[in-house]
Amino acid sequence: MSAKVESIRPRAADAAPPARTPERQALADAIERQRETTAALERIEAARVKAASLRYAAEQRINDAQAAIDDARESAPGRLVDRLLSDDADTAGGDDPEASATAALARAEADERTAAEACALLDGQIAEARGSARLAEVRVGDRIAAVLQAEAFPQLIARLEALRYEVAAMSLIMGAVSRFAPMGYHYEAQRNYPDASMAGAHAWRDAVERLRQDAGAPLPAVTAATEPGAPSAA
Repeated sequence: MSAKVESIRPRAADAAPPARTPERQALADAIERQRETTAALERIEAARVKAASLRYAAEQRINDAQAAIDDARESAPGRLVDRLLSDDADTAGGDDPEASATAALARAEADERTAAEACALLDGQIAEARGSARLAEVRVGDRIAAVLQAEAFPQLIARLEALRYEVAAMSLIMGAVSRFAPMGYHYEAQRNYPDASMAGAHAWRDAVERLRQDAGAPLPAVTAATEPGAPSAA
């Protein structure tokens, strides 16, 4: 039994790379498109982070300017007294901290508005880019399906049908002699073989994942199946 189970596992892929069929070329194009859309999305998301940082910095400058305006207004009487007590003071002259802070506030508010508008614009671009990236990912899956359908499924289905035919034929044979079977046979006949199936399943899953990145990735080989023949006449 162990030798038979081993024979239905996919063999190691051949060393030679597979031919660049139309299906694989279409897959290569889809992979390239997915990389482009992913890179574009990453650039927009990085720009969105920078815009948010600029907006946060502008908000901090707004807070600082507002605090400076409050301080300037609170200290205005004292500054005027200092000028009045000064022999050469010009009561109408001198620096105006409130005016400087007000100008700084106006600049910060303008920068904050611009950054906020940039964030909104980038949010729209991110939504569009994510849609393009998702569509590109779906297209890669479609192209992988085309490769498998062209290169693997005919052999896999043929192999499966041959094995199903063999199981069906053996089931008929065992049915004919089952009443003479040894004790415990029916229990043994119902057991599963998880170890026999998982090696092949993992090999094919890994192959599909490699195809997502490389259109030239080989597929596991499948043991050639023979066409099931008609049961012999009794």
